[in-house]
Amino acid sequence: MGKSPARLARQQFTQAGSFLIWLAGRDVLLEGCRQVDLDAWHTEKHGTRRPTQAFLNWAKRADRMPALTIPLRSARNPAPMGQHHRIAALQRAW
Repeated sequence: MGKSPARLARQQFTQAGSFLIWLAGRDVLLEGCRQVDLDAWHTEKHGTRRPTQAFLNWAKRADRMPALTIPLRSARNPAPMGQHHRIAALQRAW
């Protein structure tokens, strides 16, 4: 069963506030947000990337923050790497 529109809106609102509080903890205002800040948020708070996306897109369109690239991560799990490819990748890394 999907999320209700009201629940989704509450989640988006809550995560927008969380993002602003997180930025403030880094002594950064929304208009001074840098790509490194946005990347760090998405790395540290990967579970909230979707609910925050609507706010970030609005903030960019409204010129409240710089036109940064919002990291997108697929929600799908990739097919597991076969043993042959895994060994070849490890050999290339060394």
